[in-house]
Amino acid sequence: MTNLPSLSEWWMDNKMLTKKRVVDLRSLLPRHPTRKWKKRKKISWLIVHMTASNNQDPYKTNEYHISPGNHISKKGCPRITYHDYITDDGTIYHCNNYFDWIWHCGWINRWSAGITMAFRGQTKDNSGNYITPPAAQWRSLIQHLVRLCLYLNLSPNRIKGHREVRGFWKLLGRGSKKYKTSCPGFGIDLDELRTQVCKRLQIKLASENLYKGKIDGKFFILSKAALKLYHQNLLVALTRK
Repeated sequence: MTNLPSLSEWWMDNKMLTKKRVVDLRSLLPRHPTRKWKKRKKISWLIVHMTASNNQDPYKTNEYHISPGNHISKKGCPRITYHDYITDDGTIYHCNNYFDWIWHCGWINRWSAGITMAFRGQTKDNSGNYITPPAAQWRSLIQHLVRLCLYLNLSPNRIKGHREVRGFWKLLGRGSKKYKTSCPGFGIDLDELRTQVCKRLQIKLASENLYKGKIDGKFFILSKAALKLYHQNLLVALTRK
């Protein structure tokens, strides 16, 4: 969890744009004529979604979200209800400021950033198995989550799929769960996603000489301490700008 100064809000939103295949749509996507997002300072969670559609165009998704009568708001939303939108070729479209309080996952909206894959994950293949995202989209998601964890001082266990958020599942017998949504797709192993993000975080922190432990995908004391130090160094650098 982090409470960032206003300068860091600018840095968070604009630093992403220097990365390969990140496209800034914040000034280009149409907005609702009267509704606006509230602002917040804390981001504690990263929530992964799917669009549940084959549509690869964030403009079309935005048009649906701002129009009255959509499944999110009868009056229409201020804008597309994701912070980032990743297409099947791995391109990341940055749609809202990270400190915009958008409506993507119920009660956790106030404390979370929403990242979606343009992906129909509720679909099964010919063998009856749920499909997985294209390789380029999956790689882009992992890399992007690593960057967000670094910038926000968030451990990988702060990454959740939409269906994992409290309120979107209920316990059944013997510890099993019934989910209200499959989002971001039952073909996605969310524990494996967190493990892959963790390993890449450890590699990055080791390259900065902050982490001396194993690259094992387990984010414990050494990893947490290294991430905290990375973030402290980041804040110091920001105050000097």
